[in-house]
Amino acid sequence: MIRLAKSEDIPRLQELLEQILIVHHQARPDVFKSKGSKFTDAELEAVINDSKKPVFVYEDDEGRILGHLFLMIKEETENDGFTDSENLSEEENTLFNNGTDPEESNEEAQEVQVTVSVSKDGKFLNDKDGNPMAGRSITLTGKSTYNMDDALKLAHDLYYPGGSEVGYDYHEDKNGIYDGIIYKLWGYDKSDVPNIKSVLNYDTRNLGSALSRTVQNGDELHFFIQARSGKDKFAFFTEKEATYTQGQKITLKLRQRNDYGGSFSNCADASIYINGVKQEGLLTDSKGNVTLPELEAGQSYFVTAEKLITTAEGTEVTDISAAYTIVTVVSANE
Repeated sequence: MIRLAKSEDIPRLQELLEQILIVHHQARPDVFKSKGSKFTDAELEAVINDSKKPVFVYEDDEGRILGHLFLMIKEETENDGFTDSENLSEEENTLFNNGTDPEESNEEAQEVQVTVSVSKDGKFLNDKDGNPMAGRSITLTGKSTYNMDDALKLAHDLYYPGGSEVGYDYHEDKNGIYDGIIYKLWGYDKSDVPNIKSVLNYDTRNLGSALSRTVQNGDELHFFIQARSGKDKFAFFTEKEATYTQGQKITLKLRQRNDYGGSFSNCADASIYINGVKQEGLLTDSKGNVTLPELEAGQSYFVTAEKLITTAEGTEVTDISAAYTIVTVVSANE
């Protein structure tokens, strides 16, 4: 159904406008910037409410907006030909351009380093060499900007047997929309698992433009297959790496966030593993804190958390994504 846009359509319109900008940037990064917006929400609402600038949207049977059309009604003048953009008013240029200045968009290629983690059912999946995909560093090169799709594709090429060609699938649907859906992650098809989630740093909202989001140096990307769609919380230790002196008390904090990007909370009653070995009786407390046993100096330890719950059907499942931290213990003499 095609209808006039309404104020409540603004979030989805902003997502579609962002997708268009990304497509332009990917085709001509020398001309188009990777991020920016034509309108603030307030400006977009003003356009929607202006009868001389009608905005139409196409809505499918499920109420999802798949496309939009911006128009401007102008009175016919004596000179009824096309108008050069330089003769348009500033307001008209704002409405019809892509929000970028070509003269300012000649960005040089840069290197961006991010970390990628991949897990399923609360445990990290292994790479092609049998090592856990927890905070693995990748370096993106050859472009001026990069997005989450670039990073995840490269992670598969570097660490998955057979690369992204066999282990990864992220494509547009029949309507030409990506909508943030990962169709295959680490060899697991979307149709065979409850749900595939993506997280940029600590933002668990999977927007329609999720994998089009730009990544910066130092960003942390998490991708996990949920045991229960929309139920598994994203969990993380507040410190990804920490160094302690032998004999020093090592206390870690585990936090979590729900599937829809709500408030953060402490993750209690999670079991702790050190280098893959479960520490019997060692659980996070009501504040998400846990104190590790004394560890030998001169080593780094891979610490992970797991929280299992029993469903109403009597099945034991994970309640959180895989979480990790690296703890290094040094001698008191160093």
